Amino acid sequence: MSEIHAMVAGQESAKIPFQEATEIAYSIVIPAYNEAERISATLNQILDYVYREQWSVEIIVVDDGSTDSTVEIVRTFAAAHSSIRLMKSPGHFGKGHTVRAGALEAVGKIILVVDADLPSSLHEAHKLFAALSEGTHIAIASRWLDPASHENRQSFSRRCFSRCFNVLVRFLLGLNFKDTQCGFKAFTDLASSLIFRLQNLDGWGFDVELLLIAKRLGLGVKEVSVRTRHDPRSKLSPVRHGFEMLLDVVGVFWRDLWCRYPGPMIPAVRPAAQPAGKRRLAFRFVWSPVAAALAMLVLAAASTTISVREVNAHAGSNQLAAASAISNNQKLLLKQETDGSNADLDSANDEADYAFDQE
Repeated sequence: MSEIHAMVAGQESAKIPFQEATEIAYSIVIPAYNEAERISATLNQILDYVYREQWSVEIIVVDDGSTDSTVEIVRTFAAAHSSIRLMKSPGHFGKGHTVRAGALEAVGKIILVVDADLPSSLHEAHKLFAALSEGTHIAIASRWLDPASHENRQSFSRRCFSRCFNVLVRFLLGLNFKDTQCGFKAFTDLASSLIFRLQNLDGWGFDVELLLIAKRLGLGVKEVSVRTRHDPRSKLSPVRHGFEMLLDVVGVFWRDLWCRYPGPMIPAVRPAAQPAGKRRLAFRFVWSPVAAALAMLVLAAASTTISVREVNAHAGSNQLAAASAISNNQKLLLKQETDGSNADLDSANDEADYAFDQE
């Protein structure tokens, strides 16, 4: 097996008897959609680390209906490494759908969900595992607990969208986390079996729904600062997917407003569970108009901030055009005083008016 791994990964690795493991300790779930450019490097890094650390592991790559060579690449890896499994969706349903499918198939004691671009080194997973060992049920990586941990900065538009989306999630859903969207999260097998079965969203906003379900079930969630790197080839577009994520958050808010997410079903401990649900419903009816208004303000601010550079650039070009038109106008006024020409003056006035209207 080590020779095959060296051929695929390009380096020597220890021989790990995955087949002989009686219990899988870690399940790594990787959602993939048209990831032919990045999936090989990601799998090589993961395999190199788990071989070196001698993890008892399964790696589940869930393809979301890719149209490139992603499936063929993963099949090649799976043929060389018994720890890798490929799951195929019958169509393109979304990232949330693929993560849920992979998590529900996982058999490890700890389920680690990572994006196909591997936003953080697998060595950083030990920070998440340490949080789980302290008694929490879910550990989520955060890029914003310590912004200095970024190995490379995201674009201005992505940073702006991330912060505005986070404010929206805090106001609407009461999730007090600095980063809900980082693609590096660890779950205990118990937490995974509970929250993924209750997940509704198939799109990009599924992380928010999972965290809200965990909160309603009383599961512990800890945010952990990790070193991250941004891949500019990310499939998430702040403009194209921003509206979809907004609809996802509103949908989660609406379902939570009507108490569609169950709480802990322990009547002996919480005999007043039903009245508490009614009080929460009444409270959210009162709070919802305020939250909606704040959400609209956040979105307006985000739209204004993201496009401010383009607006300034456009305004600057119009100001130059207007200044040029005014200069020509003044020259023709002087000419009119000498030769009484009105035709050129009218033309210059029209040009100046048009320039100002464009500004």
